[in-house]
Amino acid sequence: KNTLRIDLWTKDMPVDEMKRFFYETLQTMGDSFLRATGETNIVEDLRDYCAHFAEKMEITR
Repeated sequence: KNTLRIDLWTKDMPVDEMKRFFYETLQTMGDSFLRATGETNIVEDLRDYCAHFAEKMEITR
């Protein structure tokens, strides 16, 4: 089953902006998931992954 998908970047968006956009989207999805479900353990895992992603993509917070 597929769900809604929205690509919000354009071909003209610089790669660094796309990396930050993706990182912030993952963080926001975690916040939304926590509010909707109360599933703290999995959201903590997602936040850990986001930190790993930011490090690998050299995203400064």
